[in-house]
Formats: sequence, C-alpha cells, structure tokens
Amino acid sequence: MTPAALPDYDVPDKASFRMMVAVKQVGRLRDDVAIADDGRDVDASRLDYALNEWDDSALEEALRLVERLGGGEVVAVTVGPERADEVLHRVLAKGAQRAVRVWHDDLAGADAITIARALAGIARHERPDVILTGAQSADQAQGATGAALARMLNLPHVGVAVALDWDGAGPLMVVRELEDGGHHRVALPTPALASVQTGANQPRYATMRMIKAARAKPLVFVEGGAALDRGAFGRVVRAYLPRVDRGAEMLAGDADEVAARVDEIIRETVGDR
Repeated sequence: MTPAALPDYDVPDKASFRMMVAVKQVGRLRDDVAIADDGRDVDASRLDYALNEWDDSALEEALRLVERLGGGEVVAVTVGPERADEVLHRVLAKGAQRAVRVWHDDLAGADAITIARALAGIARHERPDVILTGAQSADQAQGATGAALARMLNLPHVGVAVALDWDGAGPLMVVRELEDGGHHRVALPTPALASVQTGANQPRYATMRMIKAARAKPLVFVEGGAALDRGAFGRVVRAYLPRVDRGAEMLAGDADEVAARVDEIIRETVGDR
C-alpha cells in the first residue's frame, strides 16, 4: 500500500505547524430508504447528506489544539464528489484555514484502503505535523481508513482517541478509549496520526451566516484518478434490506382486552409452555 501520486497544487509554506483533518460527507438514511438499481448501494436520492459526526469531533480537536497553541494551520481534506463542497464550506466556517477535495468519478463507492491512498497522496504534499481522522464513518463504519493512512505514511497511530494534547513540538499526547470504559494515555512522536471517537468533545456550531461567508473562500480540487492505479482492494457485492417476516401490531382496547391479545400473540408465537 502506497500513497497515490496525486497532481501538485499550490501548498503554502508552513509558517509554524500544520494539522490535516480528513472529513467525509456521509449519507443519512431516510424512512423511505431503498436499494439502488445496481443492487450494490442505497439509492442516493433517498439520502440526506451531512458531515460525518466522528470527523466533526476530529476537526474540533484540531481547532482546539491550534487555539491553545496560539498559531498553526488546520487543513481539511475530503474524498468526494462536488456535493461534498458543502461539507468543506461548513468546516471552513468552523475555523479551518484551507480545504482540499480529491475526486474522480471512478472513486464512487471506493473502499477504505483506496480512500486512504488518496488522503496519503494529499499528506505527501501538505507534510502535516499531525493528522486526525474520525474513528469511523456513519455510512460504512469500517474504521479502517485512519489505520491504513498511518501505515502508508509510516506514522505512529492511535485509534478511538477521546482527548489530545500537544505543545507544538514534542510528542502528541493521546488518551484513547478501551473496553469497559477504561482509558489509556499514549505519547506519540510527531508527525503522528490519531483517529478520534465521537463524543470526545462538543463540536462547535456553524451558523448559516458563517457558512455563507465560507462559500466565498476558495477550495482546492485535486484530480484523484491516481488513487485507483492499484485497483480496488475490496468491492460491495450486494446491498439489501433485511427481510421483515412480521410487522408490528397496534393493540387497542382497555387493559383487559390488550392483556388478552398479548397472551394470544405469545401463544401463537411460542406455543403453550
């Protein structure tokens, strides 16, 4: 696994330190969910799109680190079609200084490893001191992108981070979540990568006025076809809705009538025992 050889673009000189945050526009299922005609994904017309909540927490951690240190730059990067610009405008409205979008039409439905290749290609250009990703995405929930990205860049990595601290030069201090509510404090030499857990913080809110102002800021587009040079590492075979054998039944009547019907349903389902 190697970073994609993406085209060069204008990257400002680093004034101090730089933090790169991977963000994603995810589709939220609506009540009228349906499978697309190709049988491999949800019908996109039945989705509402938003910033992935895990990535929102990662962005908030980056912004707080910059604010505590009184300097530095936060660069947001997404791999997505043109509609994902709305997520980048929201991220800029929250405080990120720059935003980059990578795309090629053949990246539609790309697996986590291919997405990581694209992000790694941007990281090669940006040379960030710290990279933050969400622990997973709300739509695919694989949780593999951050770890794969760290491997491609040969960076130390911690997953499920719930708190971060950094002095801008030394190791990145990360508290990660363990089983049964335990925490583990880890020191990572920088540059480093951490995948942030949702709920690690309370992300700031971007008003419509802030988002409107952010739309005037330029976004960098990078052609991402090179991320496909090695082909897909995985593909969706089939998407389907679980079969529902029996729907819910609304029970009406007084307490005795409802109790009698509940008893009848239990006997029909499991028999007399």
